[in-house]
Amino acid sequence: MRPTSRDDLARALDALRIADAHLDALLRHARPELELHLTPGVVPVGASKIGGAPDLPDDLPWPVDAQRRPVSFVAQLNLATLPAVDDDLPREGTLSFFYDTIRQPPGDAPGDDASLAVRWSAQDPLRRREIPSDTEELPEHALTATVAWGPPRDPVAWPADEAAGESFVNTWNGDAPEAKLLGHPDTLQEAMEGVCEALDRGEIPATDAGRLALDDPRRDRWVLLLQIGSDGAAEFSFGSGAGRLYVWIPRDALRARDFSAARALVQDT
Repeated sequence: MRPTSRDDLARALDALRIADAHLDALLRHARPELELHLTPGVVPVGASKIGGAPDLPDDLPWPVDAQRRPVSFVAQLNLATLPAVDDDLPREGTLSFFYDTIRQPPGDAPGDDASLAVRWSAQDPLRRREIPSDTEELPEHALTATVAWGPPRDPVAWPADEAAGESFVNTWNGDAPEAKLLGHPDTLQEAMEGVCEALDRGEIPATDAGRLALDDPRRDRWVLLLQIGSDGAAEFSFGSGAGRLYVWIPRDALRARDFSAARALVQDT
């Protein structure tokens, strides 16, 4: 079980015998996150879930990609039921995620952002929609949320000491929750905020875009809006079958409720 408070996290990291300076840096950049757990049972209209059919207002059209092909419904979050850990995330309405789960573009090239759509339905009545025949339907699972705390965990965050580094990787880069939002991502490769920043400027990311120092301000300019991993039991997968889908949004856009600024990245092992 991951730490549920900053104090619990400090004790967990201290037990790994990490050098004081690096430990201080990890704690300085630690963040709360919401782990999303798959639960069985019937999912009511408007409840948080992965897969199945989305619950949308009548006047909201089904999102399509650049070729006008409908993209698959991935998940929805009932924001009013989530624990409040980030003041910039709306506290009402439903956040719905659509992504091209058939072609699964990795998102690391300009133009790939058309494969993702994020829609916020503030307070409108919702109706369960029929799924277009030319999209993929993911198995439906209800979601419940719990608060956890975690440090950055991409390779830059790994302690230099071999023993401490191995303990850190085993603790923070092992089993990740089925899904989560906010906090730091459970990366399978390098950090993604620098990649997002380059793509947002219409540029191809540099080879070192993922090697961000812990104090790099780009880490704070992007918010993890959703992370979903491949789950054999839940019957959905990304990449080769062990990858993860990450949805990012600039913090300024989140504050402005401009969810059209969100972008998807896929990392694989």
